[in-house]
Formats: sequence, structure tokens, C-alpha cells
Amino acid sequence: MTFKAAVASCPGKTYSHNNDNFYFNSKIITEELSTSQILLSHKKGQKGLQIYAVSDGSGINTYKDSPSMLVMSMLLKYHKKILSDESYDLRVCLHDYIKTANRAVLDKSRETGKKLKATLAMIFVEENAGICCNIGHSRIYKFNHGNLEQMSVDHTQAMRMVNLGLLTEEKAKVHPKRGKLLQNLGPMPEGIELEPNIELFPIEENDVFILGTFGFYDNVSDEKIIEILSLGKSPAETVELLMTEAVHKGLEDDATVLVVKAYGDDAVAPVRKEKVAAPPPRPKSTNKAAIYTPAAEEEPRRETGIDDERTSDE
Repeated sequence: MTFKAAVASCPGKTYSHNNDNFYFNSKIITEELSTSQILLSHKKGQKGLQIYAVSDGSGINTYKDSPSMLVMSMLLKYHKKILSDESYDLRVCLHDYIKTANRAVLDKSRETGKKLKATLAMIFVEENAGICCNIGHSRIYKFNHGNLEQMSVDHTQAMRMVNLGLLTEEKAKVHPKRGKLLQNLGPMPEGIELEPNIELFPIEENDVFILGTFGFYDNVSDEKIIEILSLGKSPAETVELLMTEAVHKGLEDDATVLVVKAYGDDAVAPVRKEKVAAPPPRPKSTNKAAIYTPAAEEEPRRETGIDDERTSDE
């Protein structure tokens, strides 16, 4: 199985900069994104382990202290650990990462005196299996055969009311508490433990995974997502259509959407134990929202091909 992906992130009207961030198989937003929309996409199918995530941060107006950037930067460190140590179990890595990322946001909160929060929606995909994880209200969907399934769990006050039978799912979509977090990375009410939703899942050919922050799916209905995905376009074209739909709705909040599609491959895909030489360093992006690609390491590592095209609309 090979994978192609694309991602777009656009600031809303509420804040002076984009509080969202993403992880695009080693690339994150590392500079302030105030007026630009950024789009990344793979040119070629990617084999081996791929990691994708989105995060929505809140609590501070200085971009350098954004909890979402902190959480995505921490994921980059753990991605490197996976690539350098083939014995590092992915599930163990995931738990280690969540614990460390949570501690990092807590420490930054104490340092700044602000109540910083970050959500997380993340998938590890490799061959015909994957792991998904979410904390907060950033979502993960799977689309195939015309069906859209939400794989993540909304950790919100509105969803808690649904679970208690006090609210219908339809009413929850417009309820004032639909964005009120009950779980997040960073400070939470005393006595509340961090409980990420983690699931293993199989991957079939033509499965499409959609990761989105609250600002995205609060503006784009499930019906519209299905309509756009049913067109069968490439991940890059799909992301552009989805983000355009969100922007047309006014986009009060920052929005990020990431699409990953699984493609069948007649060739035998390399397993994670196979080591290959690292690719050469890539030149630094000239986009206003700079994307950081880690330099090549001298030691051999697991294959995670990174081949992307970038466009930025000013």
C-alpha cells in the first residue's frame, strides 16, 4: 500500500495569527501564518511508515509560544526516534509522545502564566494497518465506498450531553458547548485525567482519511465532505475544495484539513525493518509560512519517503 496526502491551513478572523498547526510526515508550520493559506501535497506515493496530525492551540497570542506548534514539534522528535530505532514499538511511542507533549504544554503554561491548551488528531499508517489517536475536538474521518465514518471521539461538553441522553447528535452540531473541551493537552481541572482515544484500524485500497480542526468541520458539513470526496479527486484537489468550502462560510476560527489516501501497489512495499539511506537535505521553503524539513541523518533509517509539492496563496 502506498499513500498520498495533502494539507491546507488557513487563519480565521478571530485571532491575529493562525493557532492551528499540522504534522505532514515531518513538516510543520514554524513561522507565523497571519494572512496566507498553505498547501502541501505529495507528488508520489509514499511507502513505509507515514505520520500525519493536526492540532488546534489556544490560550496565548504570541505565535512562538503556540501550544499547537509545541505539540507538533514534539512529534517530530518522536518521529526521529522511530526512524532511528526499529525496536521502538509504535504504541509505546505514541503513549510516550502524548505524555511528553502534555508535560511540555503544562510547562509552557507555567512559564507564560497562561492556560494553554492544544488538541490532537493523529494517524500512523503503514502498509494495510494504522493507529489513530485524538485528544479534544480535532477530528479524524475515514471515507470509502461512499460512506463517511468519524473515527475520533469528540471530547466536548456537547458530546458528553449526547452520551448522557440530554442532547441529540444533530442538536450537538450547533450547541453553544460544541467547542467546550473536556480533554486537551495542557492544564485541565483538578481530578481530571488525560484520556486519549486510541484505536488500531485496518486500511483498504482507496480508503481516505480526513483530519480536521474544529474550525474546519464546524464550517463544512458531513454531507458536503461526502459530496467532495465522492468526486474521486486527488488529495491535493480534495483539500483545496474542502478548504475553499470552509473559507466561503466565513471562517471565524482557524481551520486546518489534511487528507490521506491509500493506493494499492502491486510491488511489495518495504517493511519497516528494512533500512535505506536517508534522502539529502531539502532546501528551505520560501513560503511565508515556513515548513521545516529535518536534515538528513548520517545513520540509515526506516523508509519514510518525503516527496512533496508546495503552493502558497497570498
